[in-house]
Formats: sequence, C-alpha cells, structure tokens
Amino acid sequence: MSGATTAPSAVEGVTLNDVARQLAELTDLFRRRLLEDRAKNETILALRQHLQAREELDTGAAFEAVFTETLLAVDRLASEEASAELAASVATEILEVLGRRGLRALPSEGRADPTIHEIVGQEAGRPGAEAGEIVQVRRRGYALGDRLLRPAQVVVAAASEEGAE
Repeated sequence: MSGATTAPSAVEGVTLNDVARQLAELTDLFRRRLLEDRAKNETILALRQHLQAREELDTGAAFEAVFTETLLAVDRLASEEASAELAASVATEILEVLGRRGLRALPSEGRADPTIHEIVGQEAGRPGAEAGEIVQVRRRGYALGDRLLRPAQVVVAAASEEGAE
C-alpha cells in the first residue's frame, strides 16, 4: 500500500454554486434578524420611556416644577397687601409658569371661530365692527399644545339693521 489514499468527501456532489446560494440565504436571514432585533430594541426603549413618564405622573414628579413655581406666586399673594396690581401680577406669573409647559392663550381678535370661541352675547351699534367680529372677551380661552382646554367666551358685533333689510 504505497501512496496516499484520499478520504471520501462528506460533501461530494455539492457545487460551489450551492455553497454560494446557501451563504447568500444565511446572510439574508442574518440581516433580517438584525433588523428585527433593532426594531424590537427600539420598541422596548419606547416602552421603557413611556413607563418612566407614567411613573413620574403617578408620583407627581412630572408636576413638581409647576407646583413649586405656582406656590411662589401663592406666597406672594399671602405676603403682600391685596391690590388689583398684585392680582394682575400674580395672574401673569402663573400664566408664564403654565406657558413654559405648553399652555397658550387663544387668539381673541377678528371674527369669532366656533372651534375656539364660545359666543356669549351680541352687541349692536359698534362703529367699524362687522357682524361676527369679536368686540369683547369675557373669559380668555386656552389650549395645551393642540388640545383645546376651554374656549374663549366672547361677545360679537351684531349684524346692523341696515344690512338685515
């Protein structure tokens, strides 16, 4: 028995193209799994952030700064002599505190908009005012972001009797 003998190959009949195809399939599978894992990790991160925000709401931590700043305004009311000037100043201070957190006053000029204004009266004989135009604001309206908290209560100019004929 002279000479080297070759061991039979376990992969006889497998071509280089077969190996390349299987490698491409495995590579594709690996990439899809990586993308799925990335998506799952992003979902888990979003859920953790949502849970943390909920916990802050539950414990009141989300409102702590608002309470602290509002209490400073309340302290001013308690420590200073009551006056219209003080009341206006404290109201402005509280609205600034809330404004830093997204509260905004609704516009109250021009024509009344039924989506943000509640018409509580009409006034006739307003020179220069067109029918439906806001002539008085009884109570300011506010929104938080895009959400209406309360509509503005407004009085509008009534149609003139000349235009009604």
